[in-house]
Amino acid sequence: MTNKLSIRFKQFAIGALVAALGASAVVIAAVVFSDFTSGTTISAAEMNAKLNALKDAVNASAASVACPANTPTRFTDNGNGTVCDSQTGLMWEKKTGTAGLAFACTDVSSCPDPHNVNNAYTWSAATPFTEPTGTLFTDFLKRINLGESVAIALNTVTQAGYTDWRIPNVFELQSILLAPSPCDTTPCIDTVFGPTGVNSFYWSSSSFASGSILAWYVSFIIGDVVIDNKDNVRRVRAVRGGR
Repeated sequence: MTNKLSIRFKQFAIGALVAALGASAVVIAAVVFSDFTSGTTISAAEMNAKLNALKDAVNASAASVACPANTPTRFTDNGNGTVCDSQTGLMWEKKTGTAGLAFACTDVSSCPDPHNVNNAYTWSAATPFTEPTGTLFTDFLKRINLGESVAIALNTVTQAGYTDWRIPNVFELQSILLAPSPCDTTPCIDTVFGPTGVNSFYWSSSSFASGSILAWYVSFIIGDVVIDNKDNVRRVRAVRGGR
């Protein structure tokens, strides 16, 4: 296994941005605009109508995965192994088991419950270790989406009946930190998400732009955002909803 390369960067207030976009209509006060689809000019009112129609269409397309907005608390345990974030509309996987050291999963028999907090997976499994060929995608994501039967567990593992789970990008994963680094709480995540782990390093789906053999992960120990070689093993928390 190769050595880790660490890079930190500041946390973005993306949750507030997403909440603002989702909660309010688009309003523009200019006089006229060019409508490039028809080659004519349109008024500010017409542009507002077009933008809000587009916003409504986007929201409608995400209706099957959107979580309620403006609830009394930001995070809600749905009671089915999922957690809703009313600020971003994302639905998150709730982990199971008792937090301990991470365990490298190689197949179904080694990690019969894909939701166990201690499971750890590779991002990429084959040279040059740049493509999503690791157990993160071939085992974990495949199993929670296809609901494949697990002989040891004697049940199916599709998470809450949904089949569109994915690996969160680095900004989505960062959005559920309790605070920017250095976080005063360990682990740096709301307890509604279930156990988080001793070495709380969670893969994102985001590759490092300056080196495709690296991908971003989030440390829920103190809130760091770091890059690591894709052939290393990290924990994972699935998400569903808008990108």
